Amino acid sequence: MKRILALLLALLLTVPALAWEVSDEMIDFAAQVAPGYFLLDGAHHGNTAMLILEDEDSQLYFAGCVKNGDDWTVTMSTPLPDVWLELTRTSADHAVLNLYSSTRLPGSHSLGDTDRNFTIRLQEDGRWLIEEVRVDNGMLYFSEGRVDAEGSTGGTLYGELLFSRDITEVDWLTFPLTLTEAADQMALEDWAVTARVAQLYDGPMGDPLALYQPGVPLHLLEERRGYYRAAILGGETEGWFRMDELLIGRDQLEAPLTVLPWKTLTTGGEVQVLGVWLDDRVHVLSDEFPTGEGFVPEDTVPLGGPFAGPVG
Repeated sequence: MKRILALLLALLLTVPALAWEVSDEMIDFAAQVAPGYFLLDGAHHGNTAMLILEDEDSQLYFAGCVKNGDDWTVTMSTPLPDVWLELTRTSADHAVLNLYSSTRLPGSHSLGDTDRNFTIRLQEDGRWLIEEVRVDNGMLYFSEGRVDAEGSTGGTLYGELLFSRDITEVDWLTFPLTLTEAADQMALEDWAVTARVAQLYDGPMGDPLALYQPGVPLHLLEERRGYYRAAILGGETEGWFRMDELLIGRDQLEAPLTVLPWKTLTTGGEVQVLGVWLDDRVHVLSDEFPTGEGFVPEDTVPLGGPFAGPVG
């Protein structure tokens, strides 16, 4: 009887492994690079691998593995929520970590009732960062100083990220899943976007220099007499904007702004237009520039809309 009970217990304990259907090769690989852990799911792509592991205390982890010569560097995440997990859409440098919260957690849990997909990507410096989160029909994209939302939570926020995207530091239960949650965890007060076509001046109540599209991000540097001195896109190009032409700080959460337009240059290639200057230059976003933004001659850009007429 004891042997039968032991066998039944053994079968019950192997159910999670059978549900994930991991291969013997992946089990052997995990035992090599992460001894002492039980493999729940995994994917191997030559010199990289992604694993979901469980320790002897039933705590779950994501592990990103990178081969350096004959050795493997394994980066373990902070503890994952106690939910049903799987890896999908893996490649050499990223994996989508699916959290099926409705399977093992009650609806009152902080993760809620719906599934969440975290895209984790390997960086050039060896870190593994959360790059995207999908919740219901909405998607959040994260980059330094910026969170973009698509779907039911559309919009963009600019500011300092006060939460970590590094899997070795992130708190999975408090990681922002909506644009509003991201705003609550970001320093936004020194960032703004142009709310409409906005004039750039050389000083407070000064002479006009350029016109900028709605939605251009600005790093605010100084306030004086109803004007802000700002760095365009947080970079080196500076000027002064009227405060009433900007959405400052949390006001960025207002209705989604018009996406910066793409233009095909007469010289070939495409750019996104930021603004038009009085000296016949157009400030654009383009991969052709080392910093991703720069200036091109106005006669190479087929301008229209708010920039069809004179700037001044």
